[in-house]
Amino acid sequence: MLELIDICKTFRQGSRTVEAVRDATLEIREGEMVGLIGPSGCGKTTLSRIAMKLIPPDSGRIILDGEDVTDMGRREFRRYRDKLQMVFQNPYASLDPMHTMRWSLDEVYKRPGRPSPDYTEMCQRFEIPTDILDRRPIMVSGGEMQRISIMRSTSFGSKYMILDEPTSMLDVSTQASIMHLFKDIMEQDPQKAQVLITHDLELARACCSRIYIMHEGAILEHGRTEDVLSHPSTEFGARYISAYSHGEL
Repeated sequence: MLELIDICKTFRQGSRTVEAVRDATLEIREGEMVGLIGPSGCGKTTLSRIAMKLIPPDSGRIILDGEDVTDMGRREFRRYRDKLQMVFQNPYASLDPMHTMRWSLDEVYKRPGRPSPDYTEMCQRFEIPTDILDRRPIMVSGGEMQRISIMRSTSFGSKYMILDEPTSMLDVSTQASIMHLFKDIMEQDPQKAQVLITHDLELARACCSRIYIMHEGAILEHGRTEDVLSHPSTEFGARYISAYSHGEL
C-alpha cells in the first residue's frame, strides 16, 4: 500500500506564500484504481509529485509498502524507485525528442542484472507497430506516444502507477483505448495499483473504485466512487459535481 499522511506543501510566489497542499491524506491499495479529482490548481499534481518523491513535502509522511520513505535521499530511495511510475499528461514532454522510442525504452529496461526485453512481444501487448521503436517522438502520434509512455511505466518491479490526466490530450476513441489498456494492466497483475488524476467525473465513475476530491489544497471528499458522486458530503463537492453534470466545467 502507498500512503500519504497529513501532507503539507507551500510555495513562494513573489512576496506571498501559497498553500499548494494542506494536510492531505490518502492511500492506494493493491488491485485498485483510485481517482484524484478537482479543479485546476487544487493541488492534485503537486500531491502526485510528492508521492513520486519528485518534490519533498514540508510535513507529513510517505509510507511505501509499510516503510517510511519520506526522508530518504535519492541514493537510498533508488531501490524503491522502480515501484513508483508516472504517466504524464503530455507524452511528448516525457520522452526525449532527440532519441528514438527504442532508446527511451532501453533507458528503463536495459539495466545491469535485468533480462533483455522482448520488445516484439511488448509491442503486441500494447498494440504498437514495432517499426515505431525506431522513430523519434515528432514522427509518432499522440496515442502511440502515450502507449510507449505506459510501456515504460510497467517496467520491472513497477507497482504503483500515477496517471496524470493521461487521456486529456487525446481524441475520444484513443482515450477509450488507453483506459482499456490501463484496465488490462490491472487485470494481468492484481498486485498493481493506479491513481487516476482527472477532471472527468464520468471517467472516474467508470474506472475508479474510490475517489478523492481536492479543493484549494485540501481533500474534502473521499469514499466509494458512486457514494461520493451521488451523495457528496460537502458544499464544494455538491457544487463541483453539479457543475460538471450541467457542462459548466
